[in-house]
Amino acid sequence: MTKAIAFAALLLTACATDGEISRGPELDHGSDLAVEDAARVTGVVRGATAGRVVLGNDTWLASQEIADGGFAFDNVPDGTYFVKLEVAGLASETQTVTVEGGAASVILTATTLATGTFTYNWSSDASRGGHEQGSLVGSARNILRDAYNIELSDEDQVWSDEHASRLLQTMRSVPQTNSAAYAPTDVAPTTWVLASDGGYSHDSGIVHMPARAFGSESASRFFARELHGLIVDYVTDGGANRLAVDKILNDRYGIRAFLFQNTESVDLISMMEDMPAGLRSLSALRTIIKRPDGAPVRATVSLGYLEVAEAAFTVDHADTVKNMVREKARFIVTPALQAAWGTGDVADAIATFITAPSSMSEQALAMMNGLKLEAARPIASVSIEAQQRTVSIELGMNAGEGASSAALYLFNDLGQYRFVSLNPTSASGAKVRGMVTLPVGGTWRPDVIVLRDRAGDASIRDMSEVGWRLVVE
Repeated sequence: MTKAIAFAALLLTACATDGEISRGPELDHGSDLAVEDAARVTGVVRGATAGRVVLGNDTWLASQEIADGGFAFDNVPDGTYFVKLEVAGLASETQTVTVEGGAASVILTATTLATGTFTYNWSSDASRGGHEQGSLVGSARNILRDAYNIELSDEDQVWSDEHASRLLQTMRSVPQTNSAAYAPTDVAPTTWVLASDGGYSHDSGIVHMPARAFGSESASRFFARELHGLIVDYVTDGGANRLAVDKILNDRYGIRAFLFQNTESVDLISMMEDMPAGLRSLSALRTIIKRPDGAPVRATVSLGYLEVAEAAFTVDHADTVKNMVREKARFIVTPALQAAWGTGDVADAIATFITAPSSMSEQALAMMNGLKLEAARPIASVSIEAQQRTVSIELGMNAGEGASSAALYLFNDLGQYRFVSLNPTSASGAKVRGMVTLPVGGTWRPDVIVLRDRAGDASIRDMSEVGWRLVVE
């Protein structure tokens, strides 16, 4: 009898912004789990004796192996965190824990999945990578290998699935040469090490990515600013590869930039990224020009360009981002929007909404939210079942969202493909489901999903959101 093994993952950001994560401490997994005289986050794991526990939020991230039926994290800053298991073959739930005085406790419970049929489930949660469980987990590592020929090395710190997911999300935000399921491309192989100490380095195909780069304490709303900057540095060779710089600026932000030095180009890309998706690429903005003095950022809407002064690269990053958001917002401000806002500069209000929303009134926040500057993320879950070569795919929508249909192609390594149509399971369109029987063995994977909302409007959900691979033996 043919045996089917499926490997799947849906990589959705938990929100439309891109958050920041920092590394956790070095940990001793031995008998000190019983020590209670030091402030620490401790937990008990029921139903699993092996696997990884991940604790984190948008400014802190750490993982460790289950040891003696539990876990303990030291030096955890106060705040609210998610905690979840990364283990194949077991079902569990992501939990939220509040750390006060560096201490908290939690119980994680895992249950055995049904046998006889492959199952895989992903759902959005408080983490950036979401929560996956099933017969096999750890998809981001495989997608990094398939799309970028990146091998993650655990020789220093272990790459958790959450670390790998966030690396993949950030790589997807930096346009570069990569391999697609429908168009395989040769990409030079590299090995990436999650380094506990030292800085970023790239030499002879070995990339050392400091774990601290996954986040830092910052007022920024968006994800992995430091990690994003290092990946831009990696892709553009510190800004010296002008073709790579131009590709990122054009493909991601729809602009061309002139007169910037190499390091300034890397910083400029970080500035452009550190804002909502609705302001990243604007059809009316085509050019950014460097000038020696004057206001840090200045828009000339009638001519379709921004001027960025040298001072923008020397002042505090948060101030520069606010200036950049304000001046880019001028390209979307209409007379009607300004009239609705009333007195005051609505472009400046948008910049405040993006960089310091807590300072705004509820009425102002409601109006700003109505601009819908954040990217829509309609898909909340994915479920896959495989019985021999027959595969069932189900997508769940976020609350308030609905789908009238979805469609995708599955490709294999031989250049074959199969079309899969997904239809609503109820009138609300809260879930869409489809089935396909694969004709041959080998590796099958999708590239994009075309999702139609309840009104029939289509959107393409690319591999930054969805990516799973099915291996039929």
